[in-house]
Amino acid sequence: MIVCSCSASKEDFSCSSDGGIWFRNSDICLRFDPNMYVTVYTPNEVTALNVVDAVTKPADFIVIDGSEVTGFAVDRDRIRKEPVETFFGKGNRLTVTGVADLNGEIKIEKTLTVELYGNFPDAVSQPC
Repeated sequence: MIVCSCSASKEDFSCSSDGGIWFRNSDICLRFDPNMYVTVYTPNEVTALNVVDAVTKPADFIVIDGSEVTGFAVDRDRIRKEPVETFFGKGNRLTVTGVADLNGEIKIEKTLTVELYGNFPDAVSQPC
């Protein structure tokens, strides 16, 4: 496993000064914000292909006792990027982990793993 720092190459992985984590392929870019919300961009990193705001829920969220759990702070020391080879071909896997602190009593950890492949430059895989 390769541990990536925010000084990694802009070719496929980098961190921005605002705390965002960028994971790129030739035709698609993913940006994880400091709360682990993911926005999908075209390669120019300007045009967003989805909306992430206070009204639009991300694809992955949990509800406990009727309240949505938000604010998963990215653990920057646990960001991992590693090469993978599956039936999709060669690619890269990014794993981002964050923790939500519920009123100082309970902590919930969330881990997102996504894969980008050269054979499918405009698609994202989320391994099971």
